Amino acid sequence: MYTLFVIGQYVTVHGDVISHVNISHVMVEDGGEYTCTAENRAGKTSHSARLNIYVRNSMEHKVKSGLVLSLMTVACQFAQFGQNGVNWFGGFSMPYIRLIPKVTAVAGETLQLKCPVAGYPIEEIHWERGGRELPDDLRQKVLPDGTLIINPVEKKADSGVYTCWARNKQGQSARRSGEVNVIVTL
Repeated sequence: MYTLFVIGQYVTVHGDVISHVNISHVMVEDGGEYTCTAENRAGKTSHSARLNIYVRNSMEHKVKSGLVLSLMTVACQFAQFGQNGVNWFGGFSMPYIRLIPKVTAVAGETLQLKCPVAGYPIEEIHWERGGRELPDDLRQKVLPDGTLIINPVEKKADSGVYTCWARNKQGQSARRSGEVNVIVTL
C-alpha cells in the first residue's frame, strides 16, 4: 500500500478559489506540518496546518479449534516500525520525524528550521548540533512548535548537521538529522 496525494482546486459561486490536498492510504510518516502558499502580482501568502496521524492498534487472531468454556491460549504476533513487543497506550502515538531536507541559508539572514514531527501528544522538541543541545539564547531559540530560529546565521558557527529530537509523555522518542549549509553572498 502506498500514500497517494491528490492536489486540486475549485472556484466557489462567490469567485473564491479553494485549493485542497487529499491524502489516501495515509501512513504515520505522512503526519506533520503542511503549508499551502499562494502567490500572484499582488504578493504572497501562506497557511500551515498540522496533520496528526493516530494509529489504531489492532490484533487479529484466528482460533483453529476449541470448545466453548475451555481454556485456550492465543498467540499474538505484533511488530511495528521494526520493534518487537506490544505496548498499548490509549490515545497516544509514537513520535515520528519525517525527512529533514538539506537547507542552504545566507549568512546574516534568519534561518528557520522546522522539525517535521508527527505523533501525539508531543511533550518536548529539542535541537542538537555536534551532539550538543543548542542553548536558548539571543541568537537562537526553539519555538513551541519545534521550529529552530537562528538570527543572524553565521557560516562558520552554524554550518553543519542538526538533529531534531522529540519525546512524548510516555518517554518514547524519535530523532532525525538534516544538513545546513551557510553561504556568504557578495
